[in-house]
Amino acid sequence: AQLRSVIHRSADGMAVIDANGVVRFANPAAAEMFGRSLDELRGQPFGAPVVTGDSAEVQVGLDRIAEMRVVDINWE
Repeated sequence: AQLRSVIHRSADGMAVIDANGVVRFANPAAAEMFGRSLDELRGQPFGAPVVTGDSAEVQVGLDRIAEMRVVDINWE
C-alpha cells in the first residue's frame, strides 16, 4: 500500500508496458505528461519502441519531449 501511494503521488510519469507494447499501468503524472486520462492510456498501444536498458526521448504532445528510461520488471 505504501509503495502504491508513492508511485501514485510521484511527480515522475511511470508506466508499465507489456511485451506487446500495450500500456498496462500508468500513474497520474504519466497521464498528465501524455495529456490523456488514465483510462485512455491503459490497454492502448504505447506507440514508441521499448527496449530494456535504453534511455530515449519520446514525443509527448505537440510541443514536449520526455526522457524515458526502460527497466525490465515482473508485473502481476
